[in-house]
Amino acid sequence: MKHFCSLLTASAAAACLAHAQCDQWTKTQDSVYAGVPGQAVCVASWDPDGPGPLAARAVVGNLYYGTSNDPSPRIDVFDGVRWSILGSINISPLSLAVFRNDLYVAGAESTDGVTPPGVFHWTGTQWERVLNPDAAATPAAVTHLTVWNDRLIAAGSFTSIGGSAANRIAAWDGTRWSPLGAGLPAATTGLAVFQNNLYAGAGTLLYMFNPDETWSSLPQSPLNGVRSVRGSTSRGVCETETHYLGAGHGNVSVVSFWNGSQWSDSTGFVRNLSGNVCEFRDGDYLACPEYIYHGVQNGAIILVGGANASRNPVAIAKSSCYAICAHAGGVLAAGVLTELGGAPGVNVAWFSGTTWKTLGPGFPTRHIVALAGDDEDLYVGSSYSDYEAQRDVYQVYRRHNGVVTRILQPTGGLNSLCQTPAGVFASHSGQVQQYNGIYWTTMPNPGSVAPSRLIEFRGELLAATSVGLFRYSQGWVNITTTPITTMAVGGDNLFVGGSFTSINGVTASRIARWDGAQFSPLGDGLEAAPFDITTDGARAWVCLNRQVREFSGSAWTVIGEVPSLNGDWIGKLKYSRERLYAIGSFSQMNGVNAADLAVWDGHQWQPMTAGAFATTINNAMLEVGNDLLFTGQFHADTNEPWNPIARWGRAPSLPRSDIDCNGGVDGSDVSAFFDLWERGSVLADINDDGAVDGTDSADFFYLWEQGR
Repeated sequence: MKHFCSLLTASAAAACLAHAQCDQWTKTQDSVYAGVPGQAVCVASWDPDGPGPLAARAVVGNLYYGTSNDPSPRIDVFDGVRWSILGSINISPLSLAVFRNDLYVAGAESTDGVTPPGVFHWTGTQWERVLNPDAAATPAAVTHLTVWNDRLIAAGSFTSIGGSAANRIAAWDGTRWSPLGAGLPAATTGLAVFQNNLYAGAGTLLYMFNPDETWSSLPQSPLNGVRSVRGSTSRGVCETETHYLGAGHGNVSVVSFWNGSQWSDSTGFVRNLSGNVCEFRDGDYLACPEYIYHGVQNGAIILVGGANASRNPVAIAKSSCYAICAHAGGVLAAGVLTELGGAPGVNVAWFSGTTWKTLGPGFPTRHIVALAGDDEDLYVGSSYSDYEAQRDVYQVYRRHNGVVTRILQPTGGLNSLCQTPAGVFASHSGQVQQYNGIYWTTMPNPGSVAPSRLIEFRGELLAATSVGLFRYSQGWVNITTTPITTMAVGGDNLFVGGSFTSINGVTASRIARWDGAQFSPLGDGLEAAPFDITTDGARAWVCLNRQVREFSGSAWTVIGEVPSLNGDWIGKLKYSRERLYAIGSFSQMNGVNAADLAVWDGHQWQPMTAGAFATTINNAMLEVGNDLLFTGQFHADTNEPWNPIARWGRAPSLPRSDIDCNGGVDGSDVSAFFDLWERGSVLADINDDGAVDGTDSADFFYLWEQGR
């Protein structure tokens, strides 16, 4: 059987076969995740150059155990443009602090089974333990950091640090550790600095460190319970006291402030013992997993007081927030943030005082299941499980003019996104909705059932359902009552697949072609319904069980197969620019090592590994210009957070006139170009205007003569 490349002359075949080598993974800012993966547990605002020109950076301690390529917790930093990872650290980060413009982190249990917990300092290139050599063996957990009296204060459950006895609290002056008096009687529950005094919570009491290097306990607050210090504001030292409400009700904590001489009245109730307080403008903001006021659960980031101390606590977000700090004239919040005042939810975000904003230009979602649109107007559908809320969450985002906004939050499963000249359509929650760029309109369901797939064909919307195929033209019009499970458009033809053996009276086994008027079979068809179909208009490819099959006009041929040993499968195909792409869960394709992604050049299968590596691949693909967008988890660099969208296309570094992709511009490119040009190959469309004509040859020679 003849395939793409075998139909060409030798030079054109060489160019065709080399074309796959021209392609590589690239990323743009639009593909970067606008947040951090995992659970963000501590934050800091860090200005590395102090009074210098650099803006303060948002720093997040992130508990992320996502993949074998990124197995440990990490510190993520946002410089105002992009996220990056600060080195590698093998402890669970619990607290961040900035001391003399340098960044420090404290952590508890080791995540590699080797690294003991403690305090670490970022040197600019790596994390360095801040301990004297004689104390490097068995430092105990450090849970809290703060800065007081030009010293870094560390507290936790340790009894010695840096070779010196120090009961659960110690000070670092930049050179050595020293104890703070006799220390504390119990593990520290928090640190705060107020009116130049250092406070620490331990057990059921709040302690203040005196100028004579001794500790004194403060009077009991109005309600007595286990105390956790949350920080301080101009109102005083903030603490929460935990009380057990009885069987079936759990614990509740009361928020109180110590102003240096007395306790304020309680200002509200929170659940759980996570989070801290920070001051911003005229308000005190408290982070906690849950907030209850007058018995009503309102949210997890709350305004608890301020200049108007009588103000009732007001919830400003409904999420699980574990840490906040003042940053860039607003409040930086971190946790498991899924709902932020109607704004898209991520695990870290910035609050201006009135609105929420994600950090980074990308999409605030990590699990993309649907794509539609183009580079100018891209639509992204996501689906993920919110384990804390015990529900699945679905979102649709739009990137228009570089700005990402959430435009839809379906209550049920998101099946499909599709763009036609009439707008963007989404199939979800048992319904179809149309978006005109401003608002959504709910449409009647075709055949009174929800479609599983939407697609554009000749400018119209088609819907595949369990009761047939429909097109929308001033209402749904039935094309066939035969159930359709998958479909693809190529040129003027629509290819449909399902479990049928005939369609509209035409014998066709599980796959058929529709030309807009009638159906026709594709050879002898298939023995089972295909998982997916793709086409160039004349030919069709399907994935069926563990195979990729091609229909070239008369018969079906197996062109690819994955091993059967580990339950490997192929789930998605896409034909683009004379290449066939396959996605699934497999380690090899036709004996070629290709983890979950492979490309067929008409002659052989090749892996897709140039320029990046993928740890997870989703089924959503979209052709944009000359490139393909893939979704999953992609790393361009092990020191960068992974991206949910990656772009596969011609390497930007290759000269456009390097047709055979050998890295040089020479006579072989001329021969290869004209062989492709004479057969009208899309690879000869140098100016990307969709046509192969004389302007392409003129443009090619112009570029070739300049070596571009």
